[in-house]
Amino acid sequence: MAEGKKSFILYADLIHTVKRMPHDKAGALFKTILEYVNDENPIVDDLLIEIAFEPIKQQLKRDLKDWEEVKIFKSESGRKGGIKSGETRRKQNKAKRSSASNNEAKRSNPSKNEANEAVNVTVTVNDTVIKNNNTVDERYQKLYEMFYRVSKWDANKISEQVGKFINKYPEVPLNQSGPLVNSWVANYREVSTTKRFQQ
Repeated sequence: MAEGKKSFILYADLIHTVKRMPHDKAGALFKTILEYVNDENPIVDDLLIEIAFEPIKQQLKRDLKDWEEVKIFKSESGRKGGIKSGETRRKQNKAKRSSASNNEAKRSNPSKNEANEAVNVTVTVNDTVIKNNNTVDERYQKLYEMFYRVSKWDANKISEQVGKFINKYPEVPLNQSGPLVNSWVANYREVSTTKRFQQ
């Protein structure tokens, strides 16, 4: 398992295989799975356990690859957020310095008050724009995670579909997006399957 990863997904439909195994073999299979995800490189001597374990092992590898893609995406999103946060702090510090010098200028020369007030208005407008950009990034990231959970597509396909989804439903709140995402993925799969059969 990847460094820093403390959990894994074991799918519920595995019960159909495990139910057919004797209890001792099912227990040995579970131990083999735990040894594998803890990087202990299990050696399987029993053919039944080996046959049952192989598809589980392949699914764990696919899940790990997906997890690493999401980890990279979240890391990149965090980096972008950190850059924007730094820009915001720089602008706020600049505004504070400007405000301090404006207050000093007001005391020394009252005729310059109008120009100083315009600077304060500009800072407020910039701050509002940055907050809106952060909201858009957060919405994109949450929708990306929803699409990932439902579809298991690769990162490029998810990014493409999230962009189309946001264009089609720009005003839908995140807490009401789940059913729409489910329908979107189901419709995409249906259209893709239909296209394949027509060819």
